[in-house]
Amino acid sequence: MRHARMAAVAAVLFSLGCGAVQAQTPGPPPAKALSATFASTNLDRSIAFYTQGLGLTATGRMERKEVTEVPLLFPGGGMSLLLMRWKGDAASPHGKPRIGRLILNVPDLKALAARLQAAGYPLQRPIAEQPQFHILVAVTEDPDGNQLELVQRGP
Repeated sequence: MRHARMAAVAAVLFSLGCGAVQAQTPGPPPAKALSATFASTNLDRSIAFYTQGLGLTATGRMERKEVTEVPLLFPGGGMSLLLMRWKGDAASPHGKPRIGRLILNVPDLKALAARLQAAGYPLQRPIAEQPQFHILVAVTEDPDGNQLELVQRGP
């Protein structure tokens, strides 16, 4: 269990670029994350969480036969988040499409926690300092229970 936890922390730190050096290999550039997808049972409620709570921007709705999709953009660009609401009797493949947890690098975790609380979205796991990794970490959930780990890197 301890090794699994240490491996998970190492993966987070690597993804945040905490001094990790990537080996230069010949060939095409490495893949970069483009988007993550979360299922939503109520798009308006989910959009409010991500826009009012986290500051993302909704860019419209895409209506398809079996699903409505709402792309959300992070401030400054980069990766996007796609919310999906399955229609009628259409069932999402294998239940709700979920990823284990979306990990976000945030500039001021305490200010974001206060903003989320003020908007009615409390943290599910309070801010914890991990001085050995120079980070602050907290966990929140969107209205559908999708987890978001909020990480602030320190000096």
